[in-house]
Amino acid sequence: MNTILIIESNPHLEAIWTLNLRIYMHVEAVCKQLGEFGIKYLEEVETPPLAIITRKDHKSEQTYETIKKFLNKSKFDIPIVVIHPKKMEGLRKKDKQVKNCLDLNTIMKSTSKLVGITAVDMASKVVENYYPIPINFFKNLSYLVCPIYINDIDDPEKYIVKFSSGEKLDSEAISKLIEDGYSNLYVLKFDRLRITNSISEEIIVKLDAGELSTEEKLVYSDKMLGSLGKNLLRQGFDPQSIIQAKNLMDQVKKVSAKEGKLRKLLNSMLSNDASYRFKHVQLITLLGLKVIGKSDWGNDTQEEKFIFAATMHDITLTKDSWAKIHSIKELDNAKLSEKDRNRVLNHANDAANLIQDFPKAPMGVENIILKHHGAINGKGFADYPSTNLTPLELTFYVVEEYARIILSRPIKDLDQESAIKELEEKFPTSRFKKITEILALVKID
Repeated sequence: MNTILIIESNPHLEAIWTLNLRIYMHVEAVCKQLGEFGIKYLEEVETPPLAIITRKDHKSEQTYETIKKFLNKSKFDIPIVVIHPKKMEGLRKKDKQVKNCLDLNTIMKSTSKLVGITAVDMASKVVENYYPIPINFFKNLSYLVCPIYINDIDDPEKYIVKFSSGEKLDSEAISKLIEDGYSNLYVLKFDRLRITNSISEEIIVKLDAGELSTEEKLVYSDKMLGSLGKNLLRQGFDPQSIIQAKNLMDQVKKVSAKEGKLRKLLNSMLSNDASYRFKHVQLITLLGLKVIGKSDWGNDTQEEKFIFAATMHDITLTKDSWAKIHSIKELDNAKLSEKDRNRVLNHANDAANLIQDFPKAPMGVENIILKHHGAINGKGFADYPSTNLTPLELTFYVVEEYARIILSRPIKDLDQESAIKELEEKFPTSRFKKITEILALVKID
């Protein structure tokens, strides 16, 4: 099998890229932590890799420059996919820059283009019915989206189900299989992309976000939000999902504190195809913190409640199209099944109930979530919000509507004056005036 050289010091990124190269390009990865180790490998290997994937820098090493200088002086003509968030100068003609280390689609497409592996090549490749995946990757999984098979000990040509779809995976069970000598587990060939995406998603949420750029943190948070929602619907809060939720809220808060301008934040989110649900969470948080900071009732406790509510308010809605529904009319037009219609109709109540099991959740946050569509029982969409909303609950209601207005328009056509006018038409009375006035001061440009 052909190889790609990965130079990466973060084991989680290394694992994600390795798995995706195997599944999407049918190539094996050779992994080295630093450029100097990569050069040593190139000096000794008989068959050079088709390409190299690396971030621009690792720790104090200028990895791309180190590798480029070596290749320019050597007999090798190996292209490099280099990952760095800012525009780079001095790239060789054969090299390709990708700005986001978690943009797996672009990394794979760039690499395959450089080495001449086309989609037609991959589509025509014969894939065995039971597709092998190295067993170590399954250490990263907590929940299975498809059945997992092992070889029958008595008949190596026969495969038997070891873990069922929907089963919670025990890491000790994987360790026991490794001890017993298993190096691969198997999935049916038409499940190989699903399991790859599932493993990649779970590895991403284990990353240390401190090493990521703003754009990469947005992808990280988006993936974490999707993963958390699925986990909570399956089993509610457990120790893993509690940590996941806390990490997500922390990242959402940090990005909101750092990014002061809406257009810059929106551009960052659009550049990595973040889900609508995540854009909604991040934008509500940024706007809400602005309002709280300018209100006489605002304080750290109110901010904590707001961030929690912003992150969790739509957590049971696992599709973007559902999160965009903000009225009974829109719900009717969606023509959903009865089951899906009820999920959308009751999502505020369902989310409020879920967080009852979250230890030390901010007092009263369940009420913000329950009433975020104006209905005090958390069911349906009120044409006009209850008069019994607290200032924080009212702020959330208005801010969410403003976020919806902003996200409903192409970023290039986003005009703050018209967006604020639409918001004021929605909320014309005096009890909303202070909130809409503050939002008008949050500059988009």
